[in-house]
Amino acid sequence: SGRLVAFASAGTNLVDGDSNGVDDIFLRDLDGGTTVRISENSSNIQGNGASSAPSISGDGNFVAFVSSASNLVDSIDTNGIANIFLKNVSSGAVTLVSAANSGFAADGASSAPEISTDGRYIIFASAASNLVDNDTNGTDDVFVYDTSLDEISRVNVGTDSRQSNGAAMNPDISGDGLFGVFSSSTTNLAAPNDNGVDDVFVMNQECLITLDSPPNTDTDGDTIPNCSDVCVGANTDTDSDGTPDCNDLCPTDANKIAEGTCGCGVSDADSNSNSVIDCLEPSAEFRPRRLRRARRRGKRVQIRIPAEFENLSYEVQLRRRKSVVQSTTTSDLKTVFRGVTTRGRLNARYRIDSPNGPTQWSRKRVVRQ
Repeated sequence: SGRLVAFASAGTNLVDGDSNGVDDIFLRDLDGGTTVRISENSSNIQGNGASSAPSISGDGNFVAFVSSASNLVDSIDTNGIANIFLKNVSSGAVTLVSAANSGFAADGASSAPEISTDGRYIIFASAASNLVDNDTNGTDDVFVYDTSLDEISRVNVGTDSRQSNGAAMNPDISGDGLFGVFSSSTTNLAAPNDNGVDDVFVMNQECLITLDSPPNTDTDGDTIPNCSDVCVGANTDTDSDGTPDCNDLCPTDANKIAEGTCGCGVSDADSNSNSVIDCLEPSAEFRPRRLRRARRRGKRVQIRIPAEFENLSYEVQLRRRKSVVQSTTTSDLKTVFRGVTTRGRLNARYRIDSPNGPTQWSRKRVVRQ
């Protein structure tokens, strides 16, 4: 509702007795006008290390945060490294989130906690190698802690049990806790992945696995486990382009799987190589602006075409009333008609020859003497 706000501060006057000299986590009730410190143990003893990066549940009763304090929980020696903690605001209980399923403290620093709306799941990054079994990739990973089961699962693991070969970081989790995202330099979690830059990955809670129990159910036999398959049992490919309809935003266009700039059924080609996609070029219904200049000097008539579009071809006519005196096709915005002997009042007009066909003629411009 926005009533409760969790934040970090170095302030010493937000609550009474703040004497630890480090950043703390606080919870502000905007309606009640009260502030309480979150980075305390269950006996209201202030943390002896700096705290940061709070994340609050939807009802404000749970706050996850990072702290290097070693006195927030009694059961495990946290060794003074950065860990993830969870504070139950109503009960005052503090849980060490970044602890191994075996009960041992993490052997590496943890960071960036994000909590689901109901407070059940906390996703975070960690350099620890002992939070789950068989963590041997030697790099930062992303984990999810389930408060109901008191269990940690590693997120950046492939459905075939492979560990990522690059660091995972910047985790976030959906409000319902079913999906999480993270960025990673890994090249072996999804194929193809050879772009040489960090990518963003999405995890499904059904796909959270340990190396001992991969969820390999594949209902439709397409070699993609159900937990990663958005097309379970629905592999119809209407346009036979190799992409199932459920993954194809243009299911009846064999040349596209996404709308692109021009939409399904229309090519995004630039056939005249002028850096403007054909569908954005002027159409047959388009009427270009009037000529900028049409001036006669003796037997020469100088024409200036407006620079509305670049690198196009123009058909220009010099006329006497409705009869064409001379015409030319040019890509130059400056055109000169020579040898003009027709007397009387002349006018000029032009149209654009675009990849979509010729446009309408511009309105005539009277040739000045």
